[in-house]
Amino acid sequence: MMIIDVRDGAEFETRHIRGSHHVPLHPLKELTEEFAAQMASRVVLVCQSGRRAEEARKNLDAAGLTGARVLTGGVASYAAAGGDIVTGRFAILVPCIAVYVAVRALVG
Repeated sequence: MMIIDVRDGAEFETRHIRGSHHVPLHPLKELTEEFAAQMASRVVLVCQSGRRAEEARKNLDAAGLTGARVLTGGVASYAAAGGDIVTGRFAILVPCIAVYVAVRALVG
């Protein structure tokens, strides 16, 4: 089984399922047929909540990879259930970056 995390880079670096492969949704959308041809038949797609993973599943399904599944509840549910999670160097920086971006948007 292959676990594909379709979140963006900062989300993946902050927290992801051990052993998962990072393939952001945007590149996956552009190269769906190539990815579908190379992926194992047992693929689990994951994101934060399931919305992006479901979008990726539909794209892969249309390209012929009909066995892909979505992890219900995403990374947060997996972690809450005691799953093996890797936390990265951005775990502390992401909230700081989000505050910075919000402040910059307010002050122009």
